[in-house]
Amino acid sequence: MLLESLNALILAADDALQTSCGLSVIGHHVSLVRQGSLTFPALGELRIKGAGLQKVYLGADSLLCSELVNMVEGGGAETGIEALTYRFLQQLLGELDGRNPRGEIVNLEVGPMNLTSRGLRSFGLRMETEAGQLFLLAEVPSKLEMEIAKGSDFVPAMEATYLPREWGNRQGIDNKLAVDNFLVFLRKVEADVHFEIPGTGDGHHLYSGILIDNGTFEGELGLKFCTDFSEAAAGGLTKGDVVRASVGVDERSLQFPMTYLGQSVHAIGNGATVPCAFFVPPKSIAISQRRLAFRIPVPSSVAVEVYCGDSITGMSPWSDQVVDAVPLFCGRLADLSFSGARIITEEAVAGIGLELGSKVVCELKFDGEEKLTVLGIVRRFTSRLANSNTRQQELGLEFLIQDDTDRAAMDGIRQYVLAEQRARLSRRILVGGMS
Repeated sequence: MLLESLNALILAADDALQTSCGLSVIGHHVSLVRQGSLTFPALGELRIKGAGLQKVYLGADSLLCSELVNMVEGGGAETGIEALTYRFLQQLLGELDGRNPRGEIVNLEVGPMNLTSRGLRSFGLRMETEAGQLFLLAEVPSKLEMEIAKGSDFVPAMEATYLPREWGNRQGIDNKLAVDNFLVFLRKVEADVHFEIPGTGDGHHLYSGILIDNGTFEGELGLKFCTDFSEAAAGGLTKGDVVRASVGVDERSLQFPMTYLGQSVHAIGNGATVPCAFFVPPKSIAISQRRLAFRIPVPSSVAVEVYCGDSITGMSPWSDQVVDAVPLFCGRLADLSFSGARIITEEAVAGIGLELGSKVVCELKFDGEEKLTVLGIVRRFTSRLANSNTRQQELGLEFLIQDDTDRAAMDGIRQYVLAEQRARLSRRILVGGMS
């Protein structure tokens, strides 16, 4: 599904350039975009429903912009920019898989746009023509993410087919056939695999990728992952180095070391390629809990307001009075533990500057209780599909303690978590007694 979506983007862009501008693409370039902020030379922002992609940004360099601005179809009011964007959207909807793909142009303006990339299946595509370059930026959902959003039984069926029975209760997988089946599972569901590349000192760099194929690299059998290790290779990663990989499935983390073979590419539509890396297949898989602290889902709606910094008040820029701060966004609590929380929102919060490691303050409003103010540090800020038509933002937070106020808040959270644990245990006992 990942490669099919990329292929659809390329075919739609090539057709739009040829049909609306009379331009042929003489070069395709596909790159993986790392997490962070970037400035995109925007022409338009497209939103799509009923298909794998949900948001696509369309841009162009100054040469192509000049070419498009001077184009007018049939003497009408529609400019070349509008013609190109509209044609691209219509062609993309025809190429994408889905029951009834539909989309709209929500923004059409020539000018740079500041965006925040989550760095997880974020792709930048560049189509080179004789009259300038067209750019695309999109986050491409995996098969796993799409099926979870649809609420289907695809993932449990794949687990039952390819993973050992009661694998979640095991400490590892070391049987060769079981390991091979696990790799088939990874490829079929397109699960995100995270790589830890050793850095200087005790540090390491995190990369992500998706297993897309088996093959050979310089005569050696290997696994081909869609990922870009060019930066890591420039930093000293060489053939034969052992890389630690991990993938999250349900509440378990499956970890396995792999030997790096080298960089490669994988061909997709119209001569374009995506960057890849080859690894020697692992011989064993270790299984552990994904989280250090036991986390409970929050059964009721707990409203959360997230503020930047370590205080929800600040000095007014026009006076010396203390004023209430404005929240970055409002959301709801998804789950909670002694050490952290997961917060979800459907608000459009891209580009608000929530970087990994930054401090935030959250106000939690439990039913029948006063607001609880907690201080935390951002450990994860991502976007994922909530269902087939909407995307939600998720903030992973680790709690911090700076003073007695924070300690009191942590005591309140511990009491809530313990009370929920006791309630869940009592329900299990009642159900067990009735059976």
